[in-house]
Amino acid sequence: MAAIDLALWDIKGKALKLPVHELLGGARRDAVRCYATHPLGRNLEETGRFAASLRDAGFSAVKFGWHPLGRDAVEDEAIVRCLRQAIGPEADLPIDGGLAWDLETALDRLRRFESYRFSGLRSRCEPMILTATPNSQPRPRRPSRPASWPRARSNWLGLSSSAVSTCFKSTSPGWASPKR
Repeated sequence: MAAIDLALWDIKGKALKLPVHELLGGARRDAVRCYATHPLGRNLEETGRFAASLRDAGFSAVKFGWHPLGRDAVEDEAIVRCLRQAIGPEADLPIDGGLAWDLETALDRLRRFESYRFSGLRSRCEPMILTATPNSQPRPRRPSRPASWPRARSNWLGLSSSAVSTCFKSTSPGWASPKR
């Protein structure tokens, strides 16, 4: 339904030659921060090149993840260290563990990655949601899910190392400028 709703607003905006934000009451901001999302490379060198190219393109946040995360803790930490070195100390670094870890392993990675100033850790675990913030203990809770969600969606685990809730959406650089 949401896709249809968005499409109808887009059609109306095009018909009236107005941007959709004007139809909805006007812009609330003049810029929207987006972040790059990219799969990890085949090795650390390739991963570092991908991350550096996204930083050089102007992104102030880059999310990496999935394979080869999960093979072992030392390799996972080396990947995060490589990413941090490639993007520099100021950029945000969310990590997506995909299907790599169970709950115990995700908690271990949360502790291991803390010194690399990552901005969020996300991993699918069964079926608990855990959030963690600086200077607090992780708080598990059972997920709530709309009845319309497929059963498989009930096991997303969001781990955050920041006090602010982290909810990242993949945004193509063509949709919003990474720097203004």
